[in-house]
Amino acid sequence: MPINMTIAIRNSVGSRGRNDAADVRLVQTRLNELMHPPRVKLTVDGRSGPKTEAMIRDFQKNVSGLRAPDGRVDPMGKTLAALNDPASEGKWARMSIGAPAAPAPPGRPGAAGEAEAGLALIEEEARKQGKQNSFNELRRSVIDGAFPPLKSLIGAVKTAEDARQMLAAWKAIRDIGFTPLEAAQWLGELKKKYPERTADFIKDVSRPGSRMVAGLRQASRLGNRVAVALLLIEVADKFEQGDYLYGTSELYKFVMGTRVPWAGLIDALQGVAGGLMPETAKSRMVFKVLHACDPIGLGGVGVDTVGTLAIGLVEMVVKGRMDPGRLDRLVDRMKSGPTRFFAEMGENLGDAVFEMSLWTRDDWSYAVRAIPGFVAYLFGREP
Repeated sequence: MPINMTIAIRNSVGSRGRNDAADVRLVQTRLNELMHPPRVKLTVDGRSGPKTEAMIRDFQKNVSGLRAPDGRVDPMGKTLAALNDPASEGKWARMSIGAPAAPAPPGRPGAAGEAEAGLALIEEEARKQGKQNSFNELRRSVIDGAFPPLKSLIGAVKTAEDARQMLAAWKAIRDIGFTPLEAAQWLGELKKKYPERTADFIKDVSRPGSRMVAGLRQASRLGNRVAVALLLIEVADKFEQGDYLYGTSELYKFVMGTRVPWAGLIDALQGVAGGLMPETAKSRMVFKVLHACDPIGLGGVGVDTVGTLAIGLVEMVVKGRMDPGRLDRLVDRMKSGPTRFFAEMGENLGDAVFEMSLWTRDDWSYAVRAIPGFVAYLFGREP
């Protein structure tokens, strides 16, 4: 489809980008305009997921000529310029991603051969470590072929270090409580959903004392191990990109559709996220808020609050006054439950408003001048 107008985005789109919905829709629409079969058009939903990021990498590799595609479109960047170039359509059409694979040159193994080569490296490592049982389980899972992405994952094992990490990761996942079938399914789905980051996940899981393993161990007690583990990876990945609202909404939908306890899910998520993103004050605050958002607990507090206030109103009508002790007890209950964060925040805000009411003109002038420095502090930058 010919390009009738250029697109301009305000913030980055794709892997580790800002991913504002309007910008993502513009990029998704333009990619759809430029691509031809057998490429499959993207769903224009304003969300940057694995499919959108993979299509951006494909465009960068085949059209922009980037040797190391990063899956991101930046304002004023080379990828955006190519998206606005009418010649890109024909160039991309000639670089088909869906054509039948050419026969492998002599001496170069295909996918099956690569998987066998990877298994051979892992078997050698298993012999050195005396972990033949773990290797036999992994090999059966690959040979059975129930999850094709797993074979691709094993085919990516090219060195002794790769083999060591893969074997250690498999054993760690099995030790958590995953059955061989569940372990194979989880690794396969991980490879399918996060092809560019799977190696990092495997490396983290293979480390002794991995926080991600601790989170997955807790997740394995919450029901469907594979579903919960994949959900936590997805939400942690969204949190790393700063997309907290989308990640939280996915948690809510999952909890409300199952019997998984909220607090246990958040604790598991914090462990998994610890392996994916740095421990910053911002991330700790996020989890503190999430703990306070227990949907069942908040519902109970809501009923308690409405009931207490209703009784207080009746007291005012009958006795002409409300018992202040009843409200104090309500606040104490709120502080001891999931609303503790919000109750304390309300008290702190109340104290702050009272203090501000006593400010002089000089105090207000100083506060206004301090705003830029405070904003810079929040974002970890020097004012």
